[in-house]
Parts: sequence; structure tokens; C-alpha cells
Amino acid sequence: MKLIYPLLGFFIFGISLCHGEESTPVCLHGRQECAFINQWYLEGTAAGNSGDVYDNRDRGHSFLDVMKFPQLGLTEYSRAERHAKRDMGGQTKIFKNVTIGNSSTSAEVTRTGSNVRTMYYCWDFGMNFLYLQYRSSNVHIYPEHRDHDPGHNGRPGFGDLFPTNSPYVVISQGSSGSDRPFLYAFAHTLAAFRPEVKAKLINQGLLMPTLQMIFRMSNKSADDYLSGKAHPTAFEPRNIDTVKMVKMAHDITLETLPPFVQITVVEEDPTPQDLEYFKIDKPEALCDTPCVIARIVRRPAYKQRIVVSAEKSFDVNGKDLQFHWVVLRGNAENITINTLQNGLEAEILVPYHPRQPIAPEADLASNRVDIGVFAHNGSYFSAPAFVTFFTLDNEMRTYDDQKRLIEIWYDARDQGVEVKDWNLLLQAFKADTPSWVSSFLPQDSGKEHILQALNTIKDDTSFYIDHAAFLEDIIDHCAPQQKAQFLAVRDHLLALKLLTKTDKGYVITPQQNSLTSYERYQLARLNLAILAHLLYPQSLRYWETRNFVDPRLTTVKSQRNVFHYSKQS
Repeated sequence: MKLIYPLLGFFIFGISLCHGEESTPVCLHGRQECAFINQWYLEGTAAGNSGDVYDNRDRGHSFLDVMKFPQLGLTEYSRAERHAKRDMGGQTKIFKNVTIGNSSTSAEVTRTGSNVRTMYYCWDFGMNFLYLQYRSSNVHIYPEHRDHDPGHNGRPGFGDLFPTNSPYVVISQGSSGSDRPFLYAFAHTLAAFRPEVKAKLINQGLLMPTLQMIFRMSNKSADDYLSGKAHPTAFEPRNIDTVKMVKMAHDITLETLPPFVQITVVEEDPTPQDLEYFKIDKPEALCDTPCVIARIVRRPAYKQRIVVSAEKSFDVNGKDLQFHWVVLRGNAENITINTLQNGLEAEILVPYHPRQPIAPEADLASNRVDIGVFAHNGSYFSAPAFVTFFTLDNEMRTYDDQKRLIEIWYDARDQGVEVKDWNLLLQAFKADTPSWVSSFLPQDSGKEHILQALNTIKDDTSFYIDHAAFLEDIIDHCAPQQKAQFLAVRDHLLALKLLTKTDKGYVITPQQNSLTSYERYQLARLNLAILAHLLYPQSLRYWETRNFVDPRLTTVKSQRNVFHYSKQS
């Protein structure tokens, strides 16, 4: 039987079901979690998977083996739907039955990227649809593919490209097949709920919020639940503990159902209209959904201020709730959370956050701040709600001591040098490296120390000035092509009036302590030109990449704005 009817003119309900008999075992694995569930099911204390459905949207590319789950139904797509590719990619239907699904499909990062980024996280309609799925006992798992990997601009990855976070879906860390372990864990956990508990959660629209809480609580230590460790953008399959998940689900009773947290905006500083000196060409509000409030930072102000209420949160059994507002990602020392009304509301103040590692010593970097909101009813925490702020990586900003914007470069980039030939470079450092370059290196330097030395030189804003006499001699004797490449960079700095030529040589025009981020970038570019074109042209290659931001979020402009303030400002 297929039930099809429209929702909101866009989404469609529809499903084909294959129900198992009551005597059919829940699962046919030899795993410990399967043994628990089958025993509970025989005792009548586990609901099993009867009525649950699996929705595959990659034509079996990454497929849950439903033969191991005899009670689990399977969606079936018609020939016409398959011909129109309506069975592929992110789901646009909401099913009436409890549904877990997946799609190991994605596009190239610089085109549209993963299903979650392209279909849901970059627009409010997509986020609202995910919320409807969430409350309708539907959840899908999608790989991040290359949207969440260490690196920058494809060297080798792009960092965390997701502009928000949510409890509505699960993003698996990895590519095709990384989603499959989550399907197995979720199918088992859905089966482990007590029949009366599962029925109540479905009736209240709380099945998937409860599943998300269990999953996130079981991934890490329970002590980590109120930290970013339990709520990353993408989850590692290796961290799944299915035995812990099924036990936790089975322990929940009608008297201990977890609460549900919902948030709304009470007050926030309005988005300024186009200012004479600063243009805001897209909305700052990415979405306002009951469990995710997301903002794109566009205004010139140093701080974002928002007041959020959790008043619409509830406990099915009417228990009193205790609320927790936690910085999950971002510099917690700089973020202010002022709780109001005994924690029911919070004023959140977030300073401008440029791209930074998601945690100390982490390889992965992000432009996002995540604030988590949790309710506790004395037995369990709720699933999280999120308030997120996303800065645009194509913008390089500088604020003065009074937190006023003094510069913004809308075409921000990354740069560095890569080693073309390690043998030549090692020989050069051992044989004829100038003493001032050797001073950056410990004795018997290896590759790691040399790379550290190159980065130290790159970031030394006075490097060219301090060693101008030596470098001028090299310029006079280097090959014409290398000389021209270096002089082009230096002439650009002269044109910017960042460098000035005097009778005594070159000087940096601005005071060193007042250099903007853009000016530091240009001086680093000069240092890299020295390394790649003058000192080690046979061993090093200069590279530069434009910072990638999803084009749905920003308009890249090849311009730099500089702001000056009167003494009265």
C-alpha cells in the first residue's frame, strides 16, 4: 500500500510497508546488543522494530542489511520515481511511520557539497523541514564526504563548512559507507525501547529527540554530555557504543521520559540597514526553528547580542526542569552567557570569531560558535538545542582597541610554501643557509623543524627590513624570473604604501603594533616570496588560495574597505 499526499505544497508523505509477524525475532546478528534485544522482546519488555521502516536513498550503495532485521520495513520507490531520481540524495518526504534512512551521495565541495549542507543547513526552509522530520519520528544519516575534514581550501581538506549545527540529522565523519554503522545502532536502539515508552514517545513527537540524546550520551562519557565533545558537527563511526545505547533505551520508563527543550528568540539587536560605509547584502538570520537558532555574522559590530528563551520546553510528566546554557564551540572565555529567570532565558554575547581550531590542538578548524541549551528533569537530559553564529571565511577583519571595525577584506585568502624537493632543501639548509635563517633551527634539524622555521619567517613582519642588505645582494644575482616574481610582490607593497623606500632602505610605513590583518597577510606574502623566489627557488613553491565559503551564504567581492574614525567617534 502506498499513501501519498502533499505537505506544504512541497513535501510528500508516502511509504510501502512490510510488517513482520509478532513471533519474528528482532535481529539475527550474533552481537551482544542483538542478544539483549531478542531476550527483552521475548519477555515483552522491548518493542522491537515492527512498524519501523528503513529508507535507503542511494540505490543500495550503502545499505542496511534488512535481512538481519526481519521486523523492519523497507521503502519502495516506483519506476517513475527512480527514473526522476526521486529515490536519490537528501530526503524531501516525511513518513508517517518511524523511519531511519541514509544516502551515501554527495557533490563536489565547491559545487554544492554534502546533502546536509546543500539541502538543509544553508537555508531556513531546509531547517524547518528537518525539524518536522525530527518531531515526526524520522531521522536520516548523511556522510560529510569532504565538508568536514582538516585543512583549508582543499589543502588537503576544507575544515568544517557547515554553517550551523543541529540535533535533527546525523552527519557521519567520512564518505560512502560511514553512515552504515549509525543505521545499525539506531535500528537496534529503536527496538530496545519498552513498548509503552516507544508508543508514548511517538505520540508526543519525542522519539527522535530521545534517540539523539541516547546516541550523544553514549558516544562519550556521560560527563562530556554538556561539552562540545558530545555534540560535534559530524560523528565518528568508531565512537558508537550500541550496547550502551540499547541498555539506556531499555532503562527508560514512562515515569522517567526525557524532557524536550525548545528555544525562541526574545530579543536581539536588529540587523542594521545598509550603512553608508558598510553593505549587508544577505540576511543574518539563517533560521529560527524550535531547536536551532542560527545566525550568519554580517554586521560591523564586534559583538552579537541575542536573548533566547527556553520557556516552551516541556516534560511529558510535568516535572520541573533545570536548564543548562553551555559554550560547545568557540572561545568560552570571551563569550558571555547571562542566565535570566532562573535559567529559563539567557542573554548571549558573542564577539567576532574568526576561523580557529574547534578545540585546543585540534587539526579541524571552523568559523562557527555553538551554544548548547539542555533541560534536565531529575532523570535525564534532553537532546540539545543550538544557538549558532557563523562568520564568513572570505572576510578578513580587524578591530581596534575600542572594538570598532577598521578594516575588512572581502577576498580573504590563505598562503604558504610547499616543498618541491626535500633533498635540495635539506642540503641547502646544511650547506649555505644564512646564519640568521639557521638561528631559527635547532641543531640537527629535521623536516618538522625546518617547516617550523619557514613558518616563523613567514610571520615575522620585520623580516625583510631586518635583512634587507643581504637580500638586496641576492636580488642582484638571482635569475631574472625569480627576481621579477619577487619584485612584483615588493612593488605591490610599495603601491599599498605598506612599504616605503628611504635613503636608509625600506621601512614599514604603519607602526608595527597597528598593523591590520590584511597588512600582516601582505608582509607574510613578501616573506614567502623571499623564501620561494630568492632563497630556495629550486626547493620551495609559493601557493595561495581564496578562502572558500558556500556561495549561498555570501557574495565574494574583490575589495577591501578601510574605516577611519574622528576623535569624537
